[in-house]
Parts: sequence; C-alpha cells; structure tokens
Amino acid sequence: HVSRPAGQTVGARDLHGLAASDERTLVFPTGIDLNFDPFRRLLYVRSNEQGTPGPAGAGNSRIDVYGFRPFRGRFQDPILSIPLDRKAGTAFGSEQTAIDPLLRRVYVSGLGNNEVRVFDSVTGEAVGTITNPDFLFGLGIRVRRAWN
Repeated sequence: HVSRPAGQTVGARDLHGLAASDERTLVFPTGIDLNFDPFRRLLYVRSNEQGTPGPAGAGNSRIDVYGFRPFRGRFQDPILSIPLDRKAGTAFGSEQTAIDPLLRRVYVSGLGNNEVRVFDSVTGEAVGTITNPDFLFGLGIRVRRAWN
C-alpha cells in the first residue's frame, strides 16, 4: 500500500490478519500509486512533493524503485529514482503508472500537458513522450499486450 495524501509511507501487509510486515518512509509526502515488475521483485512507487491533493501541474514528483522480497513482504533500499518535473494529479483510484515488462518501459500519465512520458524501467532514462490533444488530463494508464 502507499499512503496519500501526506502519509509519506509505503508499506506491505501479511495476508494473514493484515498485520504490517514492513514500511518505509517516502522522500515525498503524497503517495500516488505503485506497480510491481512481473516477478514481484521490484516495486515502483510514485509520490508528489506537495502534501496536499490537487491537479497535475507545477511541482515535482518521482518514482522510486525498491527491491522487494515478496514471500516475506520486506522492502530493500531504493535502487533507482526517476525524477519528474511535474506533479501528478491526485486522481485517487486511477493508476497513473504502468510497467511493460517486455519492452522494459515505465509509462507515466497524470502530469497534464497532454502527454504520457516513457522511461526505461531498469536505468530510469527517458526514452520518449507520447502526446495527443485528446489526452487533456490523461490519468489512468494500462499496458496491454496483443497476442496473435
């Protein structure tokens, strides 16, 4: 789980009794969303620097990538950070980050500016931006693979 607004934590819970198994303090106070890699070994946690909910725009946000031990529910230290020069809109319940394991890409929406930013999921390097005037305030995002 990731806390928002202004909770500043990411945590794991044991399924038996929902007891906390581990918790870490985020660098920025407002957790936005989180995603696992397909093997559940890496956890991508997105947060905003501002401690209040609101629309996307001026401000900073980031994605921190933690090592994760799924059977024990334990976090390892962050191994990568992807800085973002705009804060995410706080559209609670909408995933604004998606992982494509085949292309090693992280897709980031919810920044405004009619765009989705694309990063390498291993190095954190920017690899592109997808723009469209119909995005207006694109929030939810999902990667879907078509198999023929």
